[in-house]
Amino acid sequence: MPKDFSFPIPFITNANIAVDYTSSEIDVISLDRIGIDVSWTTSNVNGILYVQATIAGTNFSTLLDANDNPIAIAIAGTSSFQAFDIDVKAFSKIRIFFDRTSGSLGTLNGSYLSKGRYNV
Repeated sequence: MPKDFSFPIPFITNANIAVDYTSSEIDVISLDRIGIDVSWTTSNVNGILYVQATIAGTNFSTLLDANDNPIAIAIAGTSSFQAFDIDVKAFSKIRIFFDRTSGSLGTLNGSYLSKGRYNV
C-alpha cells in the first residue's frame, strides 16, 4: 500500500545537533515536490543546515536555488524553524545535513509533506 502523503511525515525526531548530523533519507523517486519543515531548540549551537539530494543513491550534494546559492539556513544559537519547498523530479532521495561549527546543546526535528506523485 502506498504511503499517504496528505499529512506531514516525521523523519527527524530530537536529533542531537551538538555534533554534525545527517538525517535519514526521504525516498522521493515517485514524488513531484516536497515541503520540508525543520525546527530546532538550542541556546548555543551554531552551524549550517543543508538540504541535500542524490540521483544514484550513493553520493549526496547540497541543492542549489535558482541563483546557484546553497539551499541552507544558518542556525545561530537560538531556537527557530524553517520550511523548504523542494522540486524533486530529478532525484531519488533527499536528506538534511547539519554542519555544526560550535556549541554543545541542541536538538532538531523535521517532517515532510508531498505535493504530486508519479506512477513509477
